[in-house]
Amino acid sequence: MIIAPVSLEAFQNKKNFAFRYFNMWSFDEIFLKNVFDNWNFDQRGVSMFILVKKLKSLKKPLKILNKNKFSNIESQTFNCQKEL
Repeated sequence: MIIAPVSLEAFQNKKNFAFRYFNMWSFDEIFLKNVFDNWNFDQRGVSMFILVKKLKSLKKPLKILNKNKFSNIESQTFNCQKEL
């Protein structure tokens, strides 16, 4: 019998984060396209299920938008305030 140790650290570090909406996204033209493309699909089920599915479909594109266009926003804000 061979016994192999298994590390569960990789499984324990995964955290689910809540969906968050940032107002700054609405100023970007890609945001509306992402919302329209991901919100306009036919989903069957009760209203809450449909809402959750649509929000989940938006999560990845909005995460990419946030990373590409709005990353380090806190440091950018701090630098702008420092310049004033």
